[in-house]
Amino acid sequence: MEKERKRHLLALGSYGCYFFTNFGKELDFDSFIIVNDVPPEDINVPCEYIYFPERKQFSCIIAGRKMPERLKELLRNLDGEIVCLAALGFGSGTGLYEAVGGFIRTLDKTEKFKFISIRSPEIEGGYPVKEANRVALRLTDLNQRSVSLDDLKIGYGYYSLEDYYQKGDEWVFEKLK
Repeated sequence: MEKERKRHLLALGSYGCYFFTNFGKELDFDSFIIVNDVPPEDINVPCEYIYFPERKQFSCIIAGRKMPERLKELLRNLDGEIVCLAALGFGSGTGLYEAVGGFIRTLDKTEKFKFISIRSPEIEGGYPVKEANRVALRLTDLNQRSVSLDDLKIGYGYYSLEDYYQKGDEWVFEKLK
């Protein structure tokens, strides 16, 4: 008898939490782990919530130095594919995404991890774009799919920030299938 495939979504930071709240019912995963400073809205989809304090620019530094122990435990022990999702720019999603990437390099089975991220558009300023690109480049040796929201704009001609993120949501949803 063939073993059942297991998939787990690790949604990091405010974007990961937002994405889970809006699309969790449509996603095909065995479990959901949300790491953020605010728990996701109740959408009748079971998930494990891990509190991580949001401190904007400092969250990147804090995540690297003090990744939640419960998160480390889950990363070590979950069977099957683990998909890490975040928006990269500044804040806890960026810091946690980078910290998770660094942590899994210490594990034996890095092939079970997949990273999916959207990166800040230029309209949000130079610092978030620089941080997003830095973190995405740092994880290029891992199984990663990342897109700049500016690249989506070029292909579709959107200009408002809402349009950027709507296209980003569609891109992420497609990658999570």
